[in-house]
Amino acid sequence: MQIKINEKNLTITSQNPLTINEIVDLLENFQFTIQKLNTSQNNYEIEVNKPIKNKELFTKILKNALLGKIPKKCKLYYFYQLDFSLKEINFLRALAIYQSQIMKFSYEFIINTYIKYSSFIKNPSLEIDTDNQSEHQVLLIFREIKKNIIKTNLEKNKETIAFKIDIKNFKHLLKGINPNIESFVYHNDFCGVHLRMSKISRGGIRYSQRVDFREEIKDLMTTQQYKNAIIIPNGAKGGFFIFDENPSREKIKKCYSLYIDTLLDLVDFEYGEDKDFYFVVAADKGTSDFSDIANEIAIKRGYFFKDAFASGGKNGYSHKKLGITALGALTSANRHFLEINKNIFKDEISVVGVGSMRGDVFGNGMLMNENFKLIAAISSKEIFIDPNPDIKKSFLERKRLFENSLSWKHYEKKALSKGAAIFDRSKKTQKISKEIQKLINHDSQIIQTDELIKKLLKLKVDMLYFGAIGTYVKASEEINELISDKQNANIRIDANEIKAFCVCEGANLAMTNKARVEYSQKGRINLDAIDNSAGVNISDYEVNLKLINADVLKYTDIVIKKVLSQNIMQPLRISLDEKLSEEDIKEFANTLQNVETFNEVFKTFDSTKPLRPILAILLLYTKLFIKEKIDFFDEKYLKEYFPLEIDYEKHILKKEIAKTVITNKVVNLYGLKILKNFSTQKIINILILNEVLNLEKIKGEALNLEIKKQYKILELIDDIITLNIDSSIEKTDEKIINDLDDFIKNQNRLKFISILLKISQKTGKSLRQLQKIYSQINAVIKLEKILNQIKNIKTKSKLEEEMKYQTYKNFQIFLYNSILYSLNHEIHPKNFINPLELKKHKSIFYYNYLSNELLLNSLKVENE
Repeated sequence: MQIKINEKNLTITSQNPLTINEIVDLLENFQFTIQKLNTSQNNYEIEVNKPIKNKELFTKILKNALLGKIPKKCKLYYFYQLDFSLKEINFLRALAIYQSQIMKFSYEFIINTYIKYSSFIKNPSLEIDTDNQSEHQVLLIFREIKKNIIKTNLEKNKETIAFKIDIKNFKHLLKGINPNIESFVYHNDFCGVHLRMSKISRGGIRYSQRVDFREEIKDLMTTQQYKNAIIIPNGAKGGFFIFDENPSREKIKKCYSLYIDTLLDLVDFEYGEDKDFYFVVAADKGTSDFSDIANEIAIKRGYFFKDAFASGGKNGYSHKKLGITALGALTSANRHFLEINKNIFKDEISVVGVGSMRGDVFGNGMLMNENFKLIAAISSKEIFIDPNPDIKKSFLERKRLFENSLSWKHYEKKALSKGAAIFDRSKKTQKISKEIQKLINHDSQIIQTDELIKKLLKLKVDMLYFGAIGTYVKASEEINELISDKQNANIRIDANEIKAFCVCEGANLAMTNKARVEYSQKGRINLDAIDNSAGVNISDYEVNLKLINADVLKYTDIVIKKVLSQNIMQPLRISLDEKLSEEDIKEFANTLQNVETFNEVFKTFDSTKPLRPILAILLLYTKLFIKEKIDFFDEKYLKEYFPLEIDYEKHILKKEIAKTVITNKVVNLYGLKILKNFSTQKIINILILNEVLNLEKIKGEALNLEIKKQYKILELIDDIITLNIDSSIEKTDEKIINDLDDFIKNQNRLKFISILLKISQKTGKSLRQLQKIYSQINAVIKLEKILNQIKNIKTKSKLEEEMKYQTYKNFQIFLYNSILYSLNHEIHPKNFINPLELKKHKSIFYYNYLSNELLLNSLKVENE
């Protein structure tokens, strides 16, 4: 192709024919109008309305556009007149597309504003001179973006353009919750974002089919932030959108590869405190089998994470083969059943689910218990209904479908109960049997397909199990059209219509947060980030093991055990906090306020009731808070994270791993109460108490008891921590509790363990020696009997609650003085402590008076 220019005239000679509209539209980008146009074969002589400036650049843009190398329609070509190079114009286009994603304005409005205020775009330090509020916002955010760009890949002269922004500096100007660090990738075929809450963050990479893809990725990043509370990195999420309406799988792979390769342009390839070196990705919707592609790119580029870059590849943990997400989700949901003396892995449990047996989470999940009674399942293409399933036959048939990756339509008809059927979702209506009519309470043979799905989701069953992507439940007050998942709008139900005993969210975002809160007022539910945490947890283990070149597959069983411990302990902690918060609503309200003040991502809830979904989110945000506040490093917690024989000394995330282990340990043990009058000393005290009293071991042993006894022990652990957490406790290697029996036998004296520890550190006496003196004091004044009576008193006001706490403190000081006196004077406590004649009192005032008297007497004795 040849292009000649002379003032207002240009001649285009092309090997292939060009359309008049093509030429007219292209020149309009430069704000040229055609005055004359003569064509002869493939020769086009054109006169435009004004002289053509910067002929060389104009020719380059025109030629590349006509050859299809750059977009033919782009008003930003206008900027060639301001001496913007083609690279700078492409960069400006990327900025405009990015800005249209972070603001409510269209791309068209943004580029028109750029052109209208082109001098400002060339020099953003100029004053913004417009009375139009919308234009002012566009220009203000443009300036902030340019000012906060940390790094670009422009010097690489690639077909993709990328830039990284320190968005935390201006996110207060943007709508909703936003990341702290953001990367944007632009290519003629696609664009994408990667959002992070901190430099060390991780999350999946999604192929998005939404035009407002950043909004989808931002919502997922918010979820990922609290989901990552139990692992080392903070939350991140990435995604890309392809401009073609129906791209082939090969096109998606190509765009994914370019997206990953370009993001690596923005990463520091060496480790350092001031470096942005941590970039880890995971599979997600549309990219589930792309991990090896990402790892090949990372290795080829020389990124030192090698195949730790993308988890789940050929040398990593396959979530589907391990069934880890489903196993973790059902382990979490098992807490609901244990509390009614059932077991999700053994007992007959009736289920309605979302997913197919080909899928990872649904398929694996429905094989975890041979006694699952699957009544209905909704997949993207089919509806499976078996009104009265033969449990044994249906399990074997589900197993066959899973092992052969078959859909519901391949289900063996002989294995179905009378009236059962598999329906094609593409049909608008379905003909249903009498058995299905009875099941769903419908009095006609014909039913709309969407209505059938809704009725199934509302069935009275033991468990509603979500094992596939989509938001199927909203709160009754929410407007359906405003829920981000438009695809499932026609089948979405309200939370107050669910009749299932419990909900298990094996998949993300199955319910809105408000829906969870509404449902939890009558049903049992945790949170998607609690239920399906095992997937992200095992992926993080994989990354951290690979970073020290460990053979991850060798440690599979050990890692699974470590991962599932969180799926056991977190729902248990939520149940304990639920019980304790119900007893003290004011304290729960204070906890809500505390979390709102320290965490920008936390969303305020309308309900101030201590409901499970709210408690679950509070638990995760408490972990995020604690993780940030830990200012000490102890290698033994790093050692606890890894399998025993692994050499972790050179791990680049040593501090972060130790902090995460400590956080999970402390919050799982003590829950939300740690936020009350928080100090880092409280973290240290819990760790010491855990060591001395073997609390985690005791807790584990307690889980083997029947449910009432189990909670009695767990509440006792909470009481012991509460009574000792505010003391200053020094480390000790001595353990005074060996097992659960030992713990139960010594439970009352353990409420004063901080006093015994303090005296031990002061005098050098062993804890067991001091316990002997404690027993002697108890025999004289029946201290343990007093404590039990105090515990059973229900306080009626904040004053009484404070008095109850102060009474315990008085007894602690009395005990401290008395033990020291006994040691110093080598005298039996009965020789200086007067016995008490106890009467059973229901008033805390009496016991407060009693504790004051004892305290005064102990001080008097000491002074004599």
